Amino acid sequence: HESFEDEEVAYVGIAWIEERHLSKLFGPSWEEYRNQVGFLIPNVHFKSRLLEAIVCLIIPIAILYTSLFLFP
Repeated sequence: HESFEDEEVAYVGIAWIEERHLSKLFGPSWEEYRNQVGFLIPNVHFKSRLLEAIVCLIIPIAILYTSLFLFP
């Protein structure tokens, strides 16, 4: 299970870097788009991108552990 968590953290980190790249590439139009959509999970949107990234880490991990508990 640690592998899943490590991979998820790496995936979010890569997505964060990609967002910075897209911001430099597209400028204000990217920022406007980014403010309208969620970071990784649809309908999960906060003003703070850091908080949004943390929530996007917690939700899949919670789903994984819940499914392992319910379906051993």
